[in-house]
Amino acid sequence: KQILPDAISEYVDIMERESGIKLKPNVTVSEDPAKVLGASTQGGVILTARDGRIVCDNTMQSRLTLVYSELLPSIRAILFPEAA
Repeated sequence: KQILPDAISEYVDIMERESGIKLKPNVTVSEDPAKVLGASTQGGVILTARDGRIVCDNTMQSRLTLVYSELLPSIRAILFPEAA
């Protein structure tokens, strides 16, 4: 919670610089114990907007899954060079 005002300010500055649009985001932090990230996420944050219709999952688990899927073709080529 302590870094939230600085993060919002930085976000607004970046969006204004990149798009020319001045945003006034309404940011809240949920303290609902049911929404606390589990130990399997290994840290990070999940952001939601528009009543949950937009979700940005920036947990360590989701980032590792993304990297794995992006590297899978390279891994296959290394393990099975004749198939490439």
